[in-house]
Amino acid sequence: MSPNSAIDSIPAHPRDNSWFSVAFIAIALGVVALAIVALWSQLAPRAALPVDKFFPLPNGAAFVYRVTKPDGTVTYRARNVQRLPANQLGQALPLSLTSAFFRAANVDVLQPDPTAALRALSAIDSVILRDVEYDAQGKPLTQTKTLAILGAERIDVFAVNDVAIEPPLPALDLRAPTQNFTGTLNTEIPYTFSLTQMPRAQINTALGELRDCIQTHTTLAFLEIQSASDTTFCAGIGQALDETTTQGTPGAERAEIVAASIGDFIKGSAPFPGVGGPSFESNRTFPDNPTLTLTETLRYQEHITSNGITTEIIPAGEVLLYGTASGALVAFNPTTQAEQWRFQAADAVFSTPSVVNGLVYFGSADKKVYALRLADGAFVWAFRTNDIVSAPPAAKDGVVYATSEDKHLYALDADTGILRWTFPTSSPIVAPPVVSDSSVYVSSANGVLYALDARTGSQRWKFAAEKAILTRVSENAEMIFVADDGGTVSALEKATGDEVWQTNLSGAVVGQPIVADGRIYVALTNEIFALDAANGAIMWRHYDPTRNLRGALILFGKQLWQLTSEDVIGLNADTGTLNAELEIGDASSNAGLSSDGRALFAGFFDGALFRWEGTAE
Repeated sequence: MSPNSAIDSIPAHPRDNSWFSVAFIAIALGVVALAIVALWSQLAPRAALPVDKFFPLPNGAAFVYRVTKPDGTVTYRARNVQRLPANQLGQALPLSLTSAFFRAANVDVLQPDPTAALRALSAIDSVILRDVEYDAQGKPLTQTKTLAILGAERIDVFAVNDVAIEPPLPALDLRAPTQNFTGTLNTEIPYTFSLTQMPRAQINTALGELRDCIQTHTTLAFLEIQSASDTTFCAGIGQALDETTTQGTPGAERAEIVAASIGDFIKGSAPFPGVGGPSFESNRTFPDNPTLTLTETLRYQEHITSNGITTEIIPAGEVLLYGTASGALVAFNPTTQAEQWRFQAADAVFSTPSVVNGLVYFGSADKKVYALRLADGAFVWAFRTNDIVSAPPAAKDGVVYATSEDKHLYALDADTGILRWTFPTSSPIVAPPVVSDSSVYVSSANGVLYALDARTGSQRWKFAAEKAILTRVSENAEMIFVADDGGTVSALEKATGDEVWQTNLSGAVVGQPIVADGRIYVALTNEIFALDAANGAIMWRHYDPTRNLRGALILFGKQLWQLTSEDVIGLNADTGTLNAELEIGDASSNAGLSSDGRALFAGFFDGALFRWEGTAE
């Protein structure tokens, strides 16, 4: 894998793809017929391959390497793995890489039956390795994407960024300990390559002593560049150590592993400079914003159906963050309408990301909590729970509070992911924790709300609602407001948990109640209520049986906005009168609206992303 840095410097060259385009289009015609099979094959677990022992690349694996340059400077390289059936990777490739792809997969694209080629590809695993390098101060340096085909006993790299490699370079080959061959880069630039596998060894790393390791020596030469690498692959970890020398450069570049998240194995974390960074809170009320007339200004579509958007859209500076059903956390740039980065987890992401001091925190159905760098999506740390993490984490004062459906709240060090304390409940937790002053509030599916000391996790008080608490609690300076799944809204004193008032709205609450201007706004399946925050009295009610409401409300000044199964509606916050309707077409509703105070955002299960912006009236 070490020759990538040299290959990455080669510019992509155009070539005639006309003959191959016809063959590829013929194969693509079989995609629709096999779409269900392809989606299942992406989600269904594959049997382990022999090569997985020494180079495990499961979907969602992440690694961090400390890189010492020949001049002594230190950088860090984070790697993330997306593993998927080869037919799905092939659909997303540019034509400039398809010849190298089919050659690496050993598939005849000109055979009479195109669907047979597609079926053959669906039985082969491929990987996308995304490497991000940054300096010791946290400044992003380079991003590299490596594409490979996995055989039973070998891993063949057929492209690095836009550079096609034919024949592919073996990153590791258990069958042939010695290899020498020649090929071309981008069909034009000749290269020579050699690989020699050396005796087994053991090495000491930041992850501890690794005893069962394979060492390889590789050389790569093209144009005026010649490089040689000694790479160590260790059982259960993969690439643990690499030393590369390049002709004309004194000394070697040394990359050694310092952190890894590989299935159930999690150890280490990337050092975070600690200089601070941007924070973006998920806000639902913007009281100083004048009433807006909103119009649609962006409609983006994820290219792969399985990338349905499964979280709220979080505006974070120049990007929009969201999770997908395929397990990716995506940073989308609405200006360029392209991904800025993508991080792959091992299962679906239902946990809306939180951004604090330049780090992005989120959970996944793979039972992990993750921390990534906002700047480039580089992996920092992961923490393993015992069940799905579906609720957004909360972070404050150097601590990340994350809940899991394993019935526990976890307090984690924000920079390292190390567990500080945990609090058990008696039921799964699907609602986000809330941190306020020195307390953290966490509610469980059996209807119990706990107030805990944020520093120690000791219980201060608890409150039992009538039904499950599935949405985030709200607050003002004196009270906590909690809505249970039966529509009962309770106001509690922050200090004691004593009930101040209770109002039964008789219906399932669909999103977090929001508090503003002495009122509480609550959305149920078919209606929206405004309650007096002082006593719980109903001030107005908007009822519409033709619309099913989705997610929590957004308040712009005196205008309430709510996503429904049909559209987005705007209500007068003082009266509940409907005065705006925004079209969403056939998009299938999801987590609800979000906002940065200037625009509304919504993501949908079919992969559509909308933005509405407004002008003051």
